[in-house]
Amino acid sequence: MKYAKIDVAGTGDETIIAAVAGKKFRVLDYLVTSANNATVTWKSSAGTTLSGDMHIASNGNIVAVGGYPTPAGMFGLFETLPGEGLLLDATHACGGHLTSQEISV
Repeated sequence: MKYAKIDVAGTGDETIIAAVAGKKFRVLDYLVTSANNATVTWKSSAGTTLSGDMHIASNGNIVAVGGYPTPAGMFGLFETLPGEGLLLDATHACGGHLTSQEISV
């Protein structure tokens, strides 16, 4: 398991998890909060969209949990493309945290 903080200025794409050659990242859960109305979108570092636009009301948050174990491994919410990191595109400053798995490809 890997843990990352979310602390973005809200000026577009910001790296949450840096790319690692030969690896992809499976996001298991996250919390994103903002003091302002904000729109956020998860992306792979080459720009591939991993989620739809999600809207956060002022002083609100988004919580998503998908890290359930299955016989085949952990069930996650989404994965980056191989060799790419994880970005958060936000229209305003956001904070929070996430849990992920690093997977060899």
